[in-house]
Amino acid sequence: MYVKKILQFSVLFSTAFLLFGCGNTKNYSMAVNSWQGAPKSALVHTWGQPIDETTLKNGNELYTYRTVEKIKFEKNNDVPVIPTGRVNPQQNTNGMLSHSPSSIAEQNETFWCNTEFEINKMGMIVNARFDGNNCVASKAKAQKRAFVG
Repeated sequence: MYVKKILQFSVLFSTAFLLFGCGNTKNYSMAVNSWQGAPKSALVHTWGQPIDETTLKNGNELYTYRTVEKIKFEKNNDVPVIPTGRVNPQQNTNGMLSHSPSSIAEQNETFWCNTEFEINKMGMIVNARFDGNNCVASKAKAQKRAFVG
């Protein structure tokens, strides 16, 4: 029984670390902002097709990329305290869960990030912005998402 609990804890800790412990907003911001002045074709090559394309009043295009991740946190009375990377997903704060999940009711959380790139009539990115509670990236992921010119 004790070995089973240790194994469960190890799996949950590893999952929490992989989901939350590897990235931050600073890395994501550097990756997104690196695209200012880059060509649209390079953006699509790296990020893929946007989820939405809008023509703005000034004639520029707005490419929107969105990630949504829904996670169900279940109440589990057999699991010890789990360190996590997120204490409050809405405020994007990091820290340590200070009590056992057995004292937490089952809940569903949605982690999301909208990233927009404004592209001028010449096909160059002139503005980039993002919003959401999960606009984070590890250094490695940020390097893969950044423009390399």
